[in-house]
Amino acid sequence: MYAPVRSGDQSGQSASVWVFACSQAPMLRTAIAAAPRPRISLAPARFAHELAQAQAQSAVPGRDDLDPSWVPLYRTISRLYGRPPGMVAAEMDNYLRKRRPLSADQIVAYVRKLRKFKSNACALELMDWMESRGAKLHQALRLGLVSKVHGIQAAEEYFWSLPDKSKETYSCLLNCYGEHGMACKGLELYEKMKVMDIVPNTLLYNSLMTLYQKAGQPEKIPSTFEEMRESGISANNFTYFTLIESYITMNDLEAAEKVLEELEKVAPVHWSLYTLMANSYIKLELFGKSEVALKKAEEVMDKAELLSILAIQPRLRGSGSLCSPHSRNA
Repeated sequence: MYAPVRSGDQSGQSASVWVFACSQAPMLRTAIAAAPRPRISLAPARFAHELAQAQAQSAVPGRDDLDPSWVPLYRTISRLYGRPPGMVAAEMDNYLRKRRPLSADQIVAYVRKLRKFKSNACALELMDWMESRGAKLHQALRLGLVSKVHGIQAAEEYFWSLPDKSKETYSCLLNCYGEHGMACKGLELYEKMKVMDIVPNTLLYNSLMTLYQKAGQPEKIPSTFEEMRESGISANNFTYFTLIESYITMNDLEAAEKVLEELEKVAPVHWSLYTLMANSYIKLELFGKSEVALKKAEEVMDKAELLSILAIQPRLRGSGSLCSPHSRNA
C-alpha cells in the first residue's frame, strides 16, 4: 500500500506525494542539437499544421516545463519508447521500491511531455499505471491517448464508459474525430453538445473548424471564428492556422493575407502560419512573396523546430528565388 504525504510541488503549492512500501510487488525523445542553418527551410503544410496544434495544446504557461528534480526519471521513461508493453510500469515500480517520492502532478507532467514528442504508447501506459493506484482520472488526456494508440473505436468505447463526462472530454472526442477524418460523426456529436448546452471553449472551436475543413465545408470556418470572437473565447495559433487554411482552400488569398496582417499587429505569429502562406505562394508561382514569408518564418523559428527542414527547397531553388546554400551569408 502507499500513504500520501504533503509536500510542495513545482508551483509552490502543496500536493500529494506517493511513498510506496518496499514490499510492493513489481508488476525522449532527446532534443536534437540543431546545426546552424545555412539556408531557408520550409515545412510541409501537414507538418506545420501538427506543430501549430501541438503548440496550442501546450499553451498553459509552464505545463511542459519539468521541475529539475523530475528530469532524471523522465529521461529514463522517455528512453523506453518502442519497448514492449509493461516496461514503463516496471520502471515506475522499481523507482517506488527505492522509497522515492512521486506526485500525481509529476506523472501528469511526464504524460504531457511524452505526448508532445509523440511517445503516446509510453504516455498511456504511464497513465494506466498511475490510475491503477487510485490516482485521479484525467479523462480527456487519457481519451486522446487511447485514440492515438488504439484507434477511434477504442476511444469511443472509453468515452461512453465514463459515468460523468466533462466538457473537456466531449471536446477531446470531437478533436479525435477530426484527427481520424470522421467529419460526419464529429459534426453529429457537436449537434448533441449544443442540445446539452455545453459551453464551447478554444479546443472545441478548433476541433469544430478542423471538422468543417475535413468535411469539405471551409466556408463555414470564418463564421465559426467570428462566433468564437463574439463569445469572448481566445483564439490560438492552431485557430489562426485553420482559419487561414480555409481561405486558401476557398482561393481567397487576399483574405488569408489580411488575417495574417491583422494578427501581426497584435500578437507574435507562429512560423507555421508563414510557411502555410509560403506554400500557397509557391503553388501560384508568387516566388517573391514566398521568399518574404519564409524569411519571416526564419526570424521566429525556434532551433528545436528545425526538424521541419527542406521539404520544397528544390522547387524554390529552381525558381531562382533562393540563394545557394553557400551564398546565403552574403
